[in-house]
Amino acid sequence: MTAGTGWSRRRFLHLAGAGAVAVGLGGCGASDGDDSATGQAGGTLRILANDGSTNDSLDPLRLERSFQILAAPLIYEALVDLDEQLLPQPRLAEKFETTDGGKTWTFTLRQGVTFHDGSPLTPADVVASISRALDPEAGSGNSLAGQLDKILLPAGIKAVDDRTVRFSLEQAYVFFPNAMATRFARIYKAGTTDFAKPVGTGPFTFVSLTPGREFVAQRNPNFWRNQVTLDRVVITNVADDSSRVSSLLAGDADLVFEISLAAAPDIKNSDGYTILEQANARWLAMGLDGTVAPFDKPDVVKAIKLALDRQQIIDNALGGYGTIGYDTPIAAQDKWFANLPQPTRDVAAAKQLLANAGYPDGLDLPAVVGLSDEPATMAFLQVAQQQLKEAGIRFEIKPESGATYWDNSWLKVASYSNTYLRRHPDEIMKLVFLSSGTWHQSKLKDAEIDQAINAAGQTTELDQQVAAYSQAQRLIAERDTTVVPAHFPRLSGLSTKVKGVKTNPVSFLEVDQAAVA
Repeated sequence: MTAGTGWSRRRFLHLAGAGAVAVGLGGCGASDGDDSATGQAGGTLRILANDGSTNDSLDPLRLERSFQILAAPLIYEALVDLDEQLLPQPRLAEKFETTDGGKTWTFTLRQGVTFHDGSPLTPADVVASISRALDPEAGSGNSLAGQLDKILLPAGIKAVDDRTVRFSLEQAYVFFPNAMATRFARIYKAGTTDFAKPVGTGPFTFVSLTPGREFVAQRNPNFWRNQVTLDRVVITNVADDSSRVSSLLAGDADLVFEISLAAAPDIKNSDGYTILEQANARWLAMGLDGTVAPFDKPDVVKAIKLALDRQQIIDNALGGYGTIGYDTPIAAQDKWFANLPQPTRDVAAAKQLLANAGYPDGLDLPAVVGLSDEPATMAFLQVAQQQLKEAGIRFEIKPESGATYWDNSWLKVASYSNTYLRRHPDEIMKLVFLSSGTWHQSKLKDAEIDQAINAAGQTTELDQQVAAYSQAQRLIAERDTTVVPAHFPRLSGLSTKVKGVKTNPVSFLEVDQAAVA
């Protein structure tokens, strides 16, 4: 099996399958330039994010927040890109191939690619970058180590010659190229230990980073892929959603990344601005630690799920945007969906389950820590609080900003809520639902779920992959403590003055070809 200039959909289907996650963005705003979208350089693209932190870093293994995830791909690149269908396409690798069903993968690097300091990209850089990523202690945000746990060891990464890297896996893994496209698989110079002034191969070079406030990058005149059109990109952190929208409509920003669903009408109804919608790009999650009371009682978890009115959550918390969730990360519109029965609300049945679990008078849950930077999360918790109360299930909401949430509460407290990006099922199921998963929320060990998830990555037959993921979804919905009430779109607001921005399932935005319309 080979991949040259890119894998066609038909060619890759029987090896890895595909799952749509993103749509192309029609354009974004820019300023300080009057060049057309013909490739002539000029202008500064001003982007507003909302979750910057004083802990922000551009270490590729510490990319936890949107502020960082928007900035990093301007500097760094990976061996592989994922297209809109989550199919792997060559980037720094000119081609990649496997000849033994997915146990050995060979990547050939492009010629003429240089780092920002002028040094050439070499296999040694790839070996060093991916080897470091396999260490789960190397970065707090790094999930690649979990995704490749027991699949790839550092000793299995070899530089064959001056352009070739070979990955010898411990077992066949047909989705390995997808893993090489994740944000934690980006390539930097071998020997790098300090990322304060990062050096990559990407379309922009580093200018400055003020953690929690601002990131600035300028055009890389030696970018290998094409002529970068923008002079600069500035990403500014503005936590308040209404302030970000106001800045956009006042002409002080060009793109507001990930606005609240409630803010969409103000932008949509303003001349010169539009909404970018990526359907089912996110899913709501309430993480419950299944090893601690009361979530260690399956009837309690089932009662929580039965007490939720999921359509009401979409209507009242998500402004009518979104689709019903089936307590797994796979949306009903996805090709991988297992055709699970639609969850319906049954308050009487929820009360009976609580009584069976020893709570005939209801119970008080631990406070649910909600990621306050995500309006959808907070709105969901407020609606869920009222719905569960009707079944005798009470809890307090504890808002916490992303500056501390990911370090202090996520995966650490008994109950918490946030959203996740839609990903290929191999990646997200391994991260969140595998017993050894890096982001394993329930903390429950279930060999059958593990077997179903792992089986999909070991077969080249698409129908077998679908069957394995379907079995995993059924088991997760029945046994896991994670609650997924809805999937909803990512909405961003933008000026219509600039064209040429695209999305990438991993890096969110590609802006090197943006220019004033």
